[in-house]
Amino acid sequence: MVQESALGPIIERIQGAARDPGQWSHAVAAIAEVCRGQSGVLYQHDRARRTSTLIAAPGIDPGLIPAYEQYYHALDPWNRFALCAPLREVQRTNEIMPDAEFLRSEFYQDHSRRADIFYSMGIVVDRTADEMTIFGVQCGHRRGPFTDEAAAIVKHLMPHLRQAFLTQRAMRAVTQMCATLTETLHLVPSPVLVVDGAGRLEFANHSAEALLRSGDGLRLSRGAVTPANREQVKLFVDTLAELANGSGSTRPPAHDIAVQRPAGDRPLLLRFAVLPQGEHGDGPRIAIFVDLASGVARNIDRLEQTLGLTKAEARLLEGLVAGESLAALSEWHRVSVNTLRVHLSRLFQKTGTHRQAELVRFALTAGGIERDGG
Repeated sequence: MVQESALGPIIERIQGAARDPGQWSHAVAAIAEVCRGQSGVLYQHDRARRTSTLIAAPGIDPGLIPAYEQYYHALDPWNRFALCAPLREVQRTNEIMPDAEFLRSEFYQDHSRRADIFYSMGIVVDRTADEMTIFGVQCGHRRGPFTDEAAAIVKHLMPHLRQAFLTQRAMRAVTQMCATLTETLHLVPSPVLVVDGAGRLEFANHSAEALLRSGDGLRLSRGAVTPANREQVKLFVDTLAELANGSGSTRPPAHDIAVQRPAGDRPLLLRFAVLPQGEHGDGPRIAIFVDLASGVARNIDRLEQTLGLTKAEARLLEGLVAGESLAALSEWHRVSVNTLRVHLSRLFQKTGTHRQAELVRFALTAGGIERDGG
């Protein structure tokens, strides 16, 4: 009997195939070699469509694979037997049908004989209502049937084969889901970005890529997202830091800011959300959803109508949301700072807020209106 220690490297190869499907061929070849086979296969059979797809087939002429997948799999006696064979039980073809019968079969005469395959030994790795996965090793007629020792090796390796295959299948499903989500995000017309706590860009959908290239409010500098307006860089950085540092707390920090756009008359509304961390995450990931300020304009219009804001008060509120100071707005609109302070005091009264930051937050979310109107 092959020593347990001798199977260690093979088990490592099987486990490696779970992470990298390209390694299945090496793992299957190693099992075939230790079983004294000349080739090996790992394949999936779709039970509904009655089609088979080879995952790995080391030692088999690649030119024969398409014919097997398209036609000869249906004639393969092992494939037919596996549809009802006990799970995790090793079976040999000479136990399924006599050698003389197999010798006369169309499958052998027209297909497996060309690959010098007569004896096979296999095991059903997994079987569901929709598909089954089969592992097997093969050899020519001159080598004779596979031994009990070879069958014991395959049975010993079976749990590792099954675990690796199921892990790879789960990873493939996650990868496909991620690809679908990525493509979906690229279809979203609004910019969406994902950054780390330092603002380093990890993902941007197509709309966000165009926004960063234009520098219209946000730009990319040395791999990090930053406001195009230098005066707002600190606010942006502080917001990310607050989110990153508070990602494990129960009290969510501020997550809405507006940045000025040199190419537009409305600010960018940035809504931040901390993404869930995995068990081995190396830091928080923060999603930034960019509203090209149409949402800001709608909220301010809504507040103006619902709370009875004057045009001057609404104009002041819009300027504050855009990140402007009272001094800058005074110069821009040619109104004294004292007059703006009067407008600001009235805004506090009408919105039930007490600080400028709280007022801006209220305008960005229009949360109070939603609650009162709901």
